[in-house]
Parts: sequence; structure tokens; C-alpha cells
Amino acid sequence: MCPALDGLLALKDELADRYVVVHAEVYTDDTATTVAPAVTNYAMTYEPALFITNAEGTIVERLDAVFDEVELRELLLS
Repeated sequence: MCPALDGLLALKDELADRYVVVHAEVYTDDTATTVAPAVTNYAMTYEPALFITNAEGTIVERLDAVFDEVELRELLLS
């Protein structure tokens, strides 16, 4: 697992009543040859990335590349 996902999972109990978390892998197959639709749809060229949306599904925040539990806590629980 990646540190960014580890940080998010560490906060899952605190986030449960405020957020719905959706995780998307980069590839859809074990051979890492078929790119997942989420990667294609958002034209992502790197990972990890965390998109925060409002209730209507509009992206209101985004964290890219390297972030940890401290940054996640500040953003999501403040």
C-alpha cells in the first residue's frame, strides 16, 4: 500500500460520518496493462492523488503526490 492510502485508512473511523471514500487502482488487471477508467477520465499522469468533492460531486480540493495523515487530518477534519 502507499503512504497516502495508509494515511487515509488511518482516519477512516473519524471520517465515516462525514465522507464516502472511493479508492481506484491505476490498473484494472494483475498484469498492469489495462488502465482504469478513473485514470483515463481524469487524464492523470501520476499518482497518488486525492480528490475531495462536495455533496454534488464537484471537486473542491485536491492533494497530489505525497501527503500524509497530518495533511489529511488538517484538510478533512478541520
